[in-house]
Amino acid sequence: MKSYLNYLLPFIITLIAVIFYGIEIHKHKIFPYRYIRKVYLYLNLGTRGPWSIGIYEGATPFNLADPEKIFNPVLTAKDVDDIDAKFIADPFMLLKNGKYFMFFEVMNRETGQGDIGYAESADGRKWKYRKIIIHEEFHLSYPYVFEWNNSYYLIPESTKD
Repeated sequence: MKSYLNYLLPFIITLIAVIFYGIEIHKHKIFPYRYIRKVYLYLNLGTRGPWSIGIYEGATPFNLADPEKIFNPVLTAKDVDDIDAKFIADPFMLLKNGKYFMFFEVMNRETGQGDIGYAESADGRKWKYRKIIIHEEFHLSYPYVFEWNNSYYLIPESTKD
């Protein structure tokens, strides 16, 4: 019995020390928290993605099909060229003067938070990614665009709501 205690007691003390050290790392964001987080985000650990954006057609939302002449997905994280994107999601489309505009969440791999991206299309089938239009120090997603008094407004969901 004594030989088990010789191994068990140092193990328990080490385990308690590791738990408290982990709490302090998380609480105060001290080394190596930033580096561990970057590795975690870069390796896609903890993500439910990757997502992309596709176009579907149908008479109702319950009767959708992959349309002819469209090769889904029409946009992916690989199309994003101004940041290192993990995935894209949550599109909102707008048709103005015969031109299609799409606003969507871009998951920034470096920061681990969403930014709002923008793409254009002449026909609604072939899309060209343009740029990140909103970057904040907090997560943004689900952009909603509306027109009011001849001006357009974009309101994203955020973690600072």
